[in-house]
Amino acid sequence: MALSIRQLFLTGIGLTLLVACSDEPEQQAEIIRPVRFELVNSFSSDRSLKLTGITKADEETELSFKVGGTVLRLNAVPGKRIKKGDLIAKLDSSDAELKLDKQVLSLGKAKAQEETAGSNLNRIRGLYENNNVPLSEYEAAKEKFSNATASYETEKRALSLTQRELGYYQLESPTAGIVLSKNVSVNENIQAGQVVTLIQNGDALSVEVGMPEQYIAQVKTGQSAQILLPSITDTPFNGVVTEVAYTVSSESSTYPVTVIISSPTKAIRPGMPANVKFNFQTDNAKSVLVVPVHSVAKDGSGNYVLLVVDSGDGLGKVKKVPVEIGRMTDKGFEITSGINIGDKVITAGVSSLEEGMSVRLLK
Repeated sequence: MALSIRQLFLTGIGLTLLVACSDEPEQQAEIIRPVRFELVNSFSSDRSLKLTGITKADEETELSFKVGGTVLRLNAVPGKRIKKGDLIAKLDSSDAELKLDKQVLSLGKAKAQEETAGSNLNRIRGLYENNNVPLSEYEAAKEKFSNATASYETEKRALSLTQRELGYYQLESPTAGIVLSKNVSVNENIQAGQVVTLIQNGDALSVEVGMPEQYIAQVKTGQSAQILLPSITDTPFNGVVTEVAYTVSSESSTYPVTVIISSPTKAIRPGMPANVKFNFQTDNAKSVLVVPVHSVAKDGSGNYVLLVVDSGDGLGKVKKVPVEIGRMTDKGFEITSGINIGDKVITAGVSSLEEGMSVRLLK
């Protein structure tokens, strides 16, 4: 059946409206992001500083021979406790012993020559006193005896020196302690002065750190510090500053500061990483607001933080707040203006959030 013109017109209008309705965008549900936050709190403005260092023996001694030679014996075992006078190493002393034997023979000959010259002098003195020999012969006998005596004394000193040098072929510990390292091996030919082993004197341990120039004037010997060894325990050890360098280190451009560990345990060994905390108290200490470093962002208008305005049921709205920041501490940035104690500051994902966004609060 044929459609009338009116029916065709009405059908076209209906199709147009249907197409128009189908092109309208669908409304999407608002995405609620989960965020973590911290309550803004106040802390004392007394300054603290954490520095990293390595534990070491407070007193270390490098042992070496005064002479060179081949190592025949080596008792330096890292970690071994030794007593004062214990034998550390021994060199081949066969050449020195041969030299000593020759020196003994030379001394014997010199002694015999002195005795002969002395007997001859006594004989000629008697003849001279009886006018049986001239004065020149008597003077010659005295000179010969004097030379023989001088030669004998020289040989005695030479023998004493050789005997002392023979002792250089044995290396003994000058103090009780712990062997930290050995640098030579048996049968190795070493030079005089070459370090054989490193010894820790006693049980004292310390940490050396590099102090920045802006703090070095506040560090004094006898000042207390806290030392944390992450590999051993979460409980810090007490420490005392024993050395403060007067000049800067060429390697790190900081001032070396040595902190001795008070009452170290046997678990602490040289070479362990350590964190040292210094507290610098001020006479006008006051409370300041501090937020985590990663909570502070910056745009063209300056520094800001994002707060959460609680709307109930664990939800909230993001609020962008400009802030003025002070110095950075180990707890975060000091905030001098813009926020108050108890504000909820967002601690993660600041760059992906915007003013007015809905968020879910995570503990």
